[in-house]
Amino acid sequence: MITILPMEKSFFFQTTFSKKIKLTDDLIQLNYNRYSPLKNQMNIYRLEEDKLYLWFYTEDFKTPFIIPESYLLFTLLKKEHNNKLIIIRANEIYKILVIKNNLLESSFTLNLLDNELISITLHEHLLDETVTLSEEEYTQLYKNGIKELSLFDILKWNIFKINRDEVFKKSLDFIAYPLSFLVIFMMGIGIYHSNKLESKFEHLKAEYLEVKNLNQDKKAIISLEKQKKEKWHQFINQELVYPDSGWVLDKIYKSIQLFNNVEINSINISGSKIQIQVKLKNKKDSVNCLNEFNKIKAFSNIFIKNVNQKSHIVYYSIDLLPLGGIDGL
Repeated sequence: MITILPMEKSFFFQTTFSKKIKLTDDLIQLNYNRYSPLKNQMNIYRLEEDKLYLWFYTEDFKTPFIIPESYLLFTLLKKEHNNKLIIIRANEIYKILVIKNNLLESSFTLNLLDNELISITLHEHLLDETVTLSEEEYTQLYKNGIKELSLFDILKWNIFKINRDEVFKKSLDFIAYPLSFLVIFMMGIGIYHSNKLESKFEHLKAEYLEVKNLNQDKKAIISLEKQKKEKWHQFINQELVYPDSGWVLDKIYKSIQLFNNVEINSINISGSKIQIQVKLKNKKDSVNCLNEFNKIKAFSNIFIKNVNQKSHIVYYSIDLLPLGGIDGL
């Protein structure tokens, strides 16, 4: 019935909106699937006020309720460990949570504990305190979290969504077709009962008009949905236009040129996602480059994705804002 989605089998993404909005599964897939590196993925999300929490995963658990482990741990730890980076030793891996202002800001796992990456993550979220939990503490915390789950907590994570439009259309079909059959059947009876033909004809005519109106309503609903879909695609094609790649490359190169011991290995621009590999001779320059990228108005959600200690290569991940969302550009 219930599956706890392990941190190591999922990819976590979060974002904040400027105001409260309503989201659908279609909007989630259209706007946020590109942030996940997973293939053939599924997702589960939670919207709290203006904060969207989103988990991507690939395994089909075949259960109606899936609760992300990182969210379960977050709810258990946020009161005591707010504004901290939490390192949890569990099953030969390290599970990392970042809680800031009572919000889950980051969640990932490491096979080997990388102190430099931990330091960079603290700097990225403007935090300076870490907490480490042993495997025994994690096991007890996990068990307590499962025991404390209420029915209300579980129902919030139901992955089976009811498509109200589809239910409504099927209901119309269910009603309309039997009524159509009834019209034909009653007309046949009227032929054999000529003395009641006129009254029965009027009765059948009224039922026929009712069925016809139902079918017209159904067509109107389908037409309205098509119009909404066309307007949405028109909005995407007109509004979600991103800066020219040449302009983006120029900004990146100018930022890197500020440092003598920094070389660009590769730059990959795919839609609104930018991946940069930079070779450093000075470890401090990884943070300096991060700060320079933050000054570019067209960039957002900038973070260091990985650090290769042997080759001194830092992997940066950057989101590119659409032109309509960049002030002063």
